[in-house]
Amino acid sequence: MNIQKIVAKYKIFIDTCTWMFPQAVHFLENELPRALYSQRETVKLPVRVIDEVNKHLKSEIKETRYKARKAAEMIKLYIRGKILEGFGSSADNFVDQTILTVFTNYRTKYHLAFITQDRKLAQDVDNLNRQKSVRSNKHILVLTINQFGQLSPWNFNLQESNIQELMKKSSHKSENKKIPFSPSREKMKKLPLGKKVKVGIDHPLPVLEIPQLNQLISTRRFGPLRLIEKVGSGGEGDIYLTSNGQICKIYKKTSITQAKLEKLCIMLKYPIDKSGICWPQDLVFNSRQQFVGYIMPKAVGKPLQRSIFVKPLLQKNFPYWKRSHLVQLALAILEKIQYLHERNIIIGDLNPLNILIKNEREVFLVDTDSFQIAEYPCPVGTVNYTAPEIQGKKFGGFLRSFQHEYFAVATLIFMILLPGKAPFAQQDGGSPQENIKNGNFPYPLGQNTTGKAPDGPWRFIWSHLPFKTKEAFYRSFKEQERLNTMEWIQVLKHYEYTISKGYLSDELFPQGHKIPAEKRTTAICQEPYCGKEFDIHIDRKKQMVENGNKLICYKCQEKIQEEKLMKNLYGTENEITSKDQMGSFRSNGIDPHQDPFLFDPSQMAGNTNQPSSFLQNFLNRFKS
Repeated sequence: MNIQKIVAKYKIFIDTCTWMFPQAVHFLENELPRALYSQRETVKLPVRVIDEVNKHLKSEIKETRYKARKAAEMIKLYIRGKILEGFGSSADNFVDQTILTVFTNYRTKYHLAFITQDRKLAQDVDNLNRQKSVRSNKHILVLTINQFGQLSPWNFNLQESNIQELMKKSSHKSENKKIPFSPSREKMKKLPLGKKVKVGIDHPLPVLEIPQLNQLISTRRFGPLRLIEKVGSGGEGDIYLTSNGQICKIYKKTSITQAKLEKLCIMLKYPIDKSGICWPQDLVFNSRQQFVGYIMPKAVGKPLQRSIFVKPLLQKNFPYWKRSHLVQLALAILEKIQYLHERNIIIGDLNPLNILIKNEREVFLVDTDSFQIAEYPCPVGTVNYTAPEIQGKKFGGFLRSFQHEYFAVATLIFMILLPGKAPFAQQDGGSPQENIKNGNFPYPLGQNTTGKAPDGPWRFIWSHLPFKTKEAFYRSFKEQERLNTMEWIQVLKHYEYTISKGYLSDELFPQGHKIPAEKRTTAICQEPYCGKEFDIHIDRKKQMVENGNKLICYKCQEKIQEEKLMKNLYGTENEITSKDQMGSFRSNGIDPHQDPFLFDPSQMAGNTNQPSSFLQNFLNRFKS
C-alpha cells in the first residue's frame, strides 16, 4: 500500500499491539516517518498506550519486556521528532474504548486510518463504515502490519475467522507466554477419544498461492520464515528446511482442506514436548494470510524402511550393530508410541518410512499430521500393518481402535527383530492381505507349526528368540490376543536381559538354527558351485528331504534372500512412494551436521542489530 497517499488523506491512529509487534518495527522506524515528514503530519496516540507500554515493561515475561522496551524507544523518537500527537488521558479506562469514541465522534469530519493487530477491535472500527444512522462522505481505513512487515488492509474473510475460532483455546496465546514445563501437568493433557468420524469437512479451502523455495512464509509463533531448502516431497505437498532450523510442510492446493486445518488446530491445543516426536508447532500462512501448512521440529536420521529392513543396508548404515541393538531400537520406538497412547493418540499408519533412525536409542516419528486425532481419522495405511478385521476398509471412513494399533505395533517389532520380514510372509501362502485376514502366521511355537515359515535367516532368527518373545508374537498374530505397548516393552526388556547375560546369541543374523547338541547333524549344500558341509537340526534335515526341498547352507540362503529383497525394494520404487511419505524426508534427507541458521538475523524485521533507522538518522542531525 502507498503510505504516502494514506498519510496525505487520512488521520493515522496506532494502538499498543502494533507498537509492540516485532514485524512492525521497520515500518514504524522507516516507512511511516518518511511519509509523515514529507506530508508534515503526525500520528495520533492515545495517552493510555504509553501507560500500557510502561506496564508491559514490568512484565515477568522476558519476551513481553523486550517488545515493550522497543515500543517505548520508538514512541520517544516520534515525540522527539514531533511526529506524534497525544490525545485522551490516563484516566481513560481502555485504549479500545478511547479509539472507538474518537472514531465515532470524528468520522464525519475526517478520513481516519487505524493500524492495529487486534482483530476484534479492527472489526468494531470497520463496522462504523456501515452505520446507516449516520451519513458521511468520509471513510475509515482499517489496516494491519502483516507477518512480512508490510502495511495491508484487514481481511475479515471466513478462513481467517475460522482459524481464530479454532485456535482460541490454543496454548500459543497472542503474547506467546512461556509456561514452565511440568511433567505432572503435561501428563494430564489427554486428547479426547473420538466416537465417530467428523463428516462434511473435506472441502478445500481457498488458496491463491502456494509458497515455493526461497519464499517467505508467515507463522503466528515464529514470525516470518524463509524456505531455504527443499528436503522432501510427496502426494500431499513438499517439505522444506526453514530459516530458523525447523521444518515446514507446505500442502498442495488439493490437500488444503477444512478437515486438515481443524485437525492441526486441535494438535496445537494439545502440545507435545517429547524429543523425537515431530508434533506440529504452528500453522503456516502465505503472503495473503491463507493457511498452507505447518511447522514441526527438525528430525535427523534415515527411514527405518531404507536403513534396517534390508541386510546390506543395515550392515552399511550400522556396521557395529548386534542383535541387542535391534532390541534397543525397538524399545526406543515403543517408548514414544507408549507416550502417545497414554495421551489417547493413535498413530494409525505405523509406517517404517515415517520413523527416522539416528542410532539405536535416538529415533524420530514424523508425518504426525496423519495421526488419528480425536474425531479426525488417519486416512492412510499399509497392508502389513493393518489388523485383519479392518483389511480392505477405507481408512478415512472410520476411527481405528487401540486394538487395531496393537496389531501394527506387533508387526513393527517383528520386522525389526527379523529385519524387514513381514510376519505373515510364508512359503506357498496366499497374498499378504489373505494371510493376515486368515491368521496364517507361519512361525512355530512348541508343537504348533505349519511348516511354512520362510527359509533362510528368518527361521534361524526365530529359533534364537526367547520363548517369551515367540509366545507374544504367536498370541498377537495367531490367537488375536494382542499385547499393548507397555506389555511389549516388558517382553523386550526380558529379551535384552537374556542377551546381556549371555543366555541367547547376540548375533545379528545367526548362522543357523539354535540346535541342542543332541539334535545337531550335518548336511552338504546342494546349491551349484557350493557343496560345503554345514550344521543342521536333525528333524529339519529329515523334513527337508521328505518334502523334496534342496538342502542349502546358510550363506547360500542368505545370498538368495538378499537378491530377492533388493529386487523388491528397488524394483517397486513408484509403488513404495505412491502415497504421501513426506514426513520421511527421503533416505538422503537432512544433513544432521548442517548449520540450521543460514539466514542473516539483521535482515529480519524488528531485529535490534539492524542498521540505523530513517527516523534515528533524521533526529541525529538535531543533536546538540
